[in-house]
Amino acid sequence: MLKRIVAATRSSRTASLCQLLLNLLAAATLVAVAAVLIFIVTQPSGGLIGYLGRIALIAIGGAALISLFSSLAELYGQHARDLRAAAIFSAVRDGGPPPRPYTLYLRPFASTDLFAEHVLSAAGANVSAGQGFLYGGTARVELEAQLELATRPFGELIALGEPLEHVGAGRVLVDESTWQNAVQSLTEHAELIVLLPSSRPGTLWEIERILDSNLIERTVLIDAPNSGEKAQGAFAQSAEWAQVRDAFIRRGYDMPPDSKDGVLLFFGRAKSPQASARLDIDAEDNIRRFFKRALNLRTAQTEGVLT
Repeated sequence: MLKRIVAATRSSRTASLCQLLLNLLAAATLVAVAAVLIFIVTQPSGGLIGYLGRIALIAIGGAALISLFSSLAELYGQHARDLRAAAIFSAVRDGGPPPRPYTLYLRPFASTDLFAEHVLSAAGANVSAGQGFLYGGTARVELEAQLELATRPFGELIALGEPLEHVGAGRVLVDESTWQNAVQSLTEHAELIVLLPSSRPGTLWEIERILDSNLIERTVLIDAPNSGEKAQGAFAQSAEWAQVRDAFIRRGYDMPPDSKDGVLLFFGRAKSPQASARLDIDAEDNIRRFFKRALNLRTAQTEGVLT
C-alpha cells in the first residue's frame, strides 16, 4: 500500500521534498511525544492504572506514527533515486551523455539484502537517515544501502532491478531480452563500476565483458563477508568467490583467495590489486575513502599515459 502511494509521484524533486517533509514530521512527532510524556510524568493525576495507561498509549501511538513517517520517507528517498536512475539510463540508452555522474552497481539478484551487520543503535547514525532499522536494540546496516551512501559524493548509484524493491541503488527496470544491452550502455558512461561478482551466468557475462575491455580500470570488486544472515544455500560467498577467482586467474590476474571478513579490491591497469581494504559494512566513510582512492588511481594512471 505504501509503495503504491509513493510510486504515484512522478518527479524526483517532488519525491525528495516528500522525503524531507516526512523526516521533519517524524522528528517533530518525536519531540511532541517526549514533551507530552514529560508533562504527564511531572503532573501525575488519576489512579495508577490510568496514569500508566496514558503513558503507554502515548508512547505506543507516537512510536507507530514515527515508524510510519520514517518508512514513507525512506520509500520516497528510494523512489527519487529510482526516477533519477531511469533518467540517466534513458539518456545513455539513446546515445547521449548522462545528465549527472553515476556509479554502476553490478551484483547477482540473489545477493540482495543478504549482507548486513548489526551495530548498537546509539552508534547507528544510518538509522536516523533511513538506511537501517532497529532490531533488538541494534541497528541493522545493509551493504547496498551503505554503498549508496558511500557513492553520493561521486554521483548516483545505479543498479538493474525493480523500482522500490530495495533501499539502496536507484533501480533501472529492464527485461530479460534487453538487460545485456542496458549493462553495455551503463558501463560505458559510469564513473565507477562496483562489482559484487558471482558464478551466476549473468554475473559471469559481466565479468567477462569487464576483463575483455578497459572497464577493469574503473572497477572496484567486492569480496563480501561470509557471515550472511540468510541461509548460505541462497548465496554461498566462499564458493562463489572461488569460481570467480578462477576466471580472473585464467586471465593472468593475481586474485586473492576469499576473505571471510570481506575485502574491497581495485586492479586498475595492473594484474595484481593496486589497492585493497577490509570491507566494514557499518562504516560507509571507509568505503567512500576507498572509492575515492580508486578514482584517484585511475586518474593518475590515465594522466601518466597521456603525458
